[in-house]
Amino acid sequence: MTALNPQGIPPLDRARRDTLRTAKPAFDRAWGAWDRERDSQQVLADYRQARDAWVTTVLTDVIGWGEDYATAEARSVLGEVYRVVSDGFPAVTLTPSGALIGGEKISALVLVTDPVDSLRAEGDDGWAASPIDRMTAMLRAENRPAPSAWLTDGRWWAMVSAPREGVRLWHRGLPDLGGGASHP
Repeated sequence: MTALNPQGIPPLDRARRDTLRTAKPAFDRAWGAWDRERDSQQVLADYRQARDAWVTTVLTDVIGWGEDYATAEARSVLGEVYRVVSDGFPAVTLTPSGALIGGEKISALVLVTDPVDSLRAEGDDGWAASPIDRMTAMLRAENRPAPSAWLTDGRWWAMVSAPREGVRLWHRGLPDLGGGASHP
């Protein structure tokens, strides 16, 4: 990141900030509803729908991936090529939710998770690895190199790079954009 932006990530222009301000309240409402009713499958389904719309807006319209962002549903080969399986019983299989694709080259993977208290917290699905650790394993899978990944539950965001010699990570919540709840 510092090689690409030595002075830090540049500020968003007005149009992109307005896009965030318009899209964020729907996500905030869905997250708040899920946070109040964490055991409700219907509230979780509603959250997932709002989260997916929010993540798509951030990646395509704000960051600027546009049509280069492809979901795993649109490009099923992502789930066939980029796959990691836990060694627990029962095994947990993880595939990316999407990717930044230029032509046939995958520049970054995307993993969208259900809501978590932290992207560093261990999973509760039988695989004692955090979402960040899982994405690191996916990036390091043999014969399937991808340079980096974006990981989010909609509230928390991380960029992960997993070179063979170590992991590089940027992780934080989104700032309050005015008119919505802040998530540190």
